[in-house]
Amino acid sequence: MAGGIMASFKAATLMKKIAFIILLVAVVCNFTAFTTTGWGYKYTDQSKQTYSAYGLWRICPNTNPITAGCASMDGIAVTWMAISQTFAVFGFVGIDVVLLVVTLQIFSSKCNGLKDLNIFNAIYCFITALCWLIAVGVYGAFFDSVTYYTNPNTSNAVDPDLGYAFGFAVVALLLELVVGVLLLLDGRLKTGGVSQQSQQSQQPC
Repeated sequence: MAGGIMASFKAATLMKKIAFIILLVAVVCNFTAFTTTGWGYKYTDQSKQTYSAYGLWRICPNTNPITAGCASMDGIAVTWMAISQTFAVFGFVGIDVVLLVVTLQIFSSKCNGLKDLNIFNAIYCFITALCWLIAVGVYGAFFDSVTYYTNPNTSNAVDPDLGYAFGFAVVALLLELVVGVLLLLDGRLKTGGVSQQSQQSQQPC
């Protein structure tokens, strides 16, 4: 079995191997962006020492964050936040699915060399990247919304900042675009639909 996995890996194209490595980095960015509260910071003083950290799903204060706890934003009745959450879910799941399919293509002889699967996966990469783009675009545009974030009782508040998790989401979508291009080129370069090796054992993945 191990020999078959290694043989399949060696038979995989260079573009697909590069795409696999890039996807591993993208998945790290994907999980970081989706699960952390580093999308933005709302400050309550000019020194920016006291703030609340905003994510897609939680708001956590930096003052005694363990004892104070975090407020949930699941199902929050704010349209732009709901849009960001929805498309972030699609983007998050999409990157994971792409990694799964590429992994099967590289390490399974039944999937390695299938041209149609490459093209389908490339298109799915572009759709996934678009979902993340909508999520970060809406979040970035509305995060400093006066109607939602300004505290009228805090006269010394400063403008909020976008955080590291927002950046990870941007990196994830850019890497997904790169992977999509690589897979699309890899699929178009395979003439005849499947390679000679895959024809010997062509079964559904």
